[in-house]
Amino acid sequence: MELNIGQLALINESIIEYDGIQRHDCTLIHWCWLNHDSVLIDMKMHKEHDDIKLVWKSLEQLTEKPLYPEGILEMMMRKTVSQVHHSVIRKTY
Repeated sequence: MELNIGQLALINESIIEYDGIQRHDCTLIHWCWLNHDSVLIDMKMHKEHDDIKLVWKSLEQLTEKPLYPEGILEMMMRKTVSQVHHSVIRKTY
């Protein structure tokens, strides 16, 4: 598949504490779309990690299962392409 990568859509920070150990992850999510002449394939394996499958899904398909980081689906459904969103999720387990 050939993609066009657009503007930054979301900066997500996940600050998770598990058994007293804190982890801070930052995810950058960009808007993207298929090139008009690209052939949509069901799945492609990651070039560097054999256990990762790359799958293209529409926004509607993303509503079928939980999507992480939390809150990104709601932001994407708003389709405010001109605005960069920032979310911070804090959890302790």
